[in-house]
Amino acid sequence: MIYLLSDLGATLGIIVLLVLLICVLFLRIRLAKKITISILALFLIIFIPIIGHSNWNKETRLSYELNHLNQNDVYAPSTDPNAVKEIINMKHPLRIKSVASARVPFDGGTISSNELVDINGKRFKIELACYVYPLNFTPYETWEINNITESK
Repeated sequence: MIYLLSDLGATLGIIVLLVLLICVLFLRIRLAKKITISILALFLIIFIPIIGHSNWNKETRLSYELNHLNQNDVYAPSTDPNAVKEIINMKHPLRIKSVASARVPFDGGTISSNELVDINGKRFKIELACYVYPLNFTPYETWEINNITESK
């Protein structure tokens, strides 16, 4: 639900910026202020989706998900429960380093990313799923952990 609200918030933010841009054009203010506000609004309208569809966004979501990992979260049946317990019991905040990453098409038009991650010196294979991927007009991708296994 939080992901839906945050995605909705970003979409509403872009809509507000578009309304601001249109209103500025019709307000009676100096031309210099109109140009400045218009450029700033256009910059933000372009900048939010670029950041939202970047690798930095995916790594930030992965870090957040791992630092707030819960044993009761629902994962794929192939998830190693011992790996989840081990990550939960590690010293927080976790030091997370991405070793390798590969995007893979997933069922239903979504996309998944297979990550080889070094967490506090131990390697884990983590599968992230992006459930908003078919909706390319969304301001940013929302990644969730789908599977965790320990790498040998």
